[in-house]
Amino acid sequence: MSTSKKGRLYVPVFELTLLFLASLACGGTTPVTPTRVPATPSGETPAAPTVTSAPPTELTGNVVKAPLVGATVDFYALNEDGAKGRLLGSTTTDASGSYTVTLNPGPTGPILAEASGGSYVDEWTGVNTVLTSTDILTAALPAGTQRATVNPVTHMAATRARVMAAEGIPLATAVDAANVGVAWLYGIPDTIGVLPALATNADELSTATWVERTYGIILGGIARLAANLDVRAIDLGEALADDLSDGVFDGKNGTGTITVPTIGGGTITLPATAGIADLQEAIDLFVASNINKTNVTVVQISRSPLPIQFGVNDAGRLYVTSTVLPAWTENQFGSTKLTAAGGVPPYQCFVEAGSLPVGFSLNGCVLSGTPPVLAGGTTMTITAPFTVTITDSASPATSASVEFRITILRAGPTVTPIEGTCFVNVLCKTLVAVGDGGTPPYGFTHDTFANDPPPLGTVILTSGELSGTIKTEGTFSFSICVVDNIGGFSCDTTSVIVVKENPLARYNGSYTGSYSGSHPYGTETGSVNLVVTDGAITGTATGAITALEGSVDATGSASLTVSGECAGTAIGTFSVSDTGVSVSGTFSCTASAFGVTVSGTWSATRQ
Repeated sequence: MSTSKKGRLYVPVFELTLLFLASLACGGTTPVTPTRVPATPSGETPAAPTVTSAPPTELTGNVVKAPLVGATVDFYALNEDGAKGRLLGSTTTDASGSYTVTLNPGPTGPILAEASGGSYVDEWTGVNTVLTSTDILTAALPAGTQRATVNPVTHMAATRARVMAAEGIPLATAVDAANVGVAWLYGIPDTIGVLPALATNADELSTATWVERTYGIILGGIARLAANLDVRAIDLGEALADDLSDGVFDGKNGTGTITVPTIGGGTITLPATAGIADLQEAIDLFVASNINKTNVTVVQISRSPLPIQFGVNDAGRLYVTSTVLPAWTENQFGSTKLTAAGGVPPYQCFVEAGSLPVGFSLNGCVLSGTPPVLAGGTTMTITAPFTVTITDSASPATSASVEFRITILRAGPTVTPIEGTCFVNVLCKTLVAVGDGGTPPYGFTHDTFANDPPPLGTVILTSGELSGTIKTEGTFSFSICVVDNIGGFSCDTTSVIVVKENPLARYNGSYTGSYSGSHPYGTETGSVNLVVTDGAITGTATGAITALEGSVDATGSASLTVSGECAGTAIGTFSVSDTGVSVSGTFSCTASAFGVTVSGTWSATRQ
């Protein structure tokens, strides 16, 4: 019996160590304002890297400003001060913007992924943009990362992380704080591990989850904002990273304003509202446009961004560690615990501003509830924001606050496993799952190749079929997910039985086709229906021929007798290909009542 894993990707609360809210705690030392990452002067030796040797690590992911094709992706050790250390590995993105690289030896601390060059087709303008080696996107990857995206959002977080490290914050802490801080700003549970889907590509979206679609829309919003400012999206991404380098979106990198090169050759000053309010407006326009193929109807980022910063001496202060809530499903109970660290436990939680959505309650620090059924035609909704304050048990008590919204999604689909059957060393296509519920149509995929992958040599098709050639007998279990039209999904375990081939079984099945022949006085035509069972062929036809009977051997050669008003013989050859099984051949029969011989061709295709 398989165990179903119904829900939506990244539903668990991500309890990463988020220190940026420490600056909100009551009392204590005022946080130090970090400065930008200093370049290591020529001839100087940078601080020793924190990365040490480990077994080889395979890393997969994508580079997205729209999919970036032919980009060079270099992976560097990060020194404790945030500067780049030694090169660990390098690769190039493929036609879909994806990459795979093996780092040998593997790292044991945070590393930097740096993408440069390549080209992309802008999501909003459709313009093909060729990048140079100085056009760079980065991502700061925590230790143990095996799947990572590199895009303008990760570039913002990586830039901020390296600044904090340069100011003396421990590197691993700076990376976690920056990544989760940016995740909170944009409402993405995991800005590194979630691979954004191209929001304009309906085919790719057929197997993309809701959060992957949402991430893609945010990147589409950056493209829309860039078009509005008449700048390249890659340059806007760099400017936003520069803006957030001091921990706050305000159009400045500390005290200086930020300029962005325009497409026409001039420059503009980055608006102070670009990273939040202007981007939200651009996201709204993108969502409402006809190029948005995600079926996601609303995406909201933080309206009141808190600074991603804290002081070097703040390690013991209270901070919130659960900052991105799970998505709830309509009419289904769910709960999550709001967590904190530092200070003096136990902690208490209460609503500081706004109010909880209807159907929800906060007991202690557990947020729970059953959202209502969504209105007809609605696929999702996002509640009004509310602020929760967590206090500790110190005397006097310290506190930290965070703003939340709850996303409510339409009930997702369910997946029903079907055990498939294949033969050893024979190209196979067999149905292994079907979907139900949610919002059709469905696409099928494997959730992750680190989790019960399909048999070697096979792939899961979007139709729910397993396709490929398996070289070993046995029963193979693997996970499969169904994704509906709005990104809701459900996963389960299915299987395929692989047996030694009966050479004749490959032709088994029902076939339909036709025949056509001629004689001195005209032509004879009709339909053909065959059933093939382990080499035996029986069938019926219409017209002068009414029945067929015969056999096929292991090589696919068929011999039959035909009967009816016209009696005689037929021969044919069975063909097996990626598209299916078919048979075709010739026949000759005599219509004794008329004294004529009919000769012609016939064919049929397995249904």
